[in-house]
Amino acid sequence: NTIIRGNTCDMLSGDMIGVGGTNDLLIEGNTLTNMVPAGEPHGLHPDMVQFSANSELDPELRVTFRRNYVNSLKDYGIHPLVGGNAQGVSGFDGFYEDFVIENNIVAVNSPHGISLYGARNCRIVNNTVVSAASGLPYDFGTIRTYNHKSGAVSSGNLIRNNITNQIDISAGTTIVDHNLLNVVKSEHFITPENLDFRLKSTSSAINAGQPTLSPVDDYTGELRDPYPDLGAYEYKPEKTATIPPPQNFYMNR
Repeated sequence: NTIIRGNTCDMLSGDMIGVGGTNDLLIEGNTLTNMVPAGEPHGLHPDMVQFSANSELDPELRVTFRRNYVNSLKDYGIHPLVGGNAQGVSGFDGFYEDFVIENNIVAVNSPHGISLYGARNCRIVNNTVVSAASGLPYDFGTIRTYNHKSGAVSSGNLIRNNITNQIDISAGTTIVDHNLLNVVKSEHFITPENLDFRLKSTSSAINAGQPTLSPVDDYTGELRDPYPDLGAYEYKPEKTATIPPPQNFYMNR
């Protein structure tokens, strides 16, 4: 019954949010940026967010992770690992049950944008998972639900309405539908080079989502329409200034 909300974590060398064996947890509206080297030659596979259950028989239950901004290379472009980079939202030591991961922006150069190893009835919906920078190793974003590393089987999961380059799952563990894959960022986002991942008016992600189990609002808290867009942002037309019509003025002489 804990809430982690509205915090900024910047330039840390380890897990920025670490959750171990905690149930009924809400993590929302946090900004996590700029992972820096830990000092070891290969680091400790630093994660922006790391979940760790107590054991297979004592799972982590009912965690909601929503409206968070995660970008490991936002300002500095520091590479904490040799040949790789910080991982995004990761859980490698499940089981995780009844997790909801929605409306997040995750920008990392790692195979683990959002990854759960050992997941039951978890929902990963309407996230934007992309690379933070081009021309680096792992220039893509990936969402994963795998069986537990012990081989114990995951089940009952959902990956829906996301924008990401790639989705990897262990067979039979997850329903996967209405996602936009192999994303060319310049085709869908307003100015991705400036880390603006709002949708362009021409993006095929608009109105392409499945409303069932989609969040009613988006990353900014704006309500989604009955045909939700893919990713963390619901498309909103750019507002333009309006010029008032001319008026007649009369001067008394």
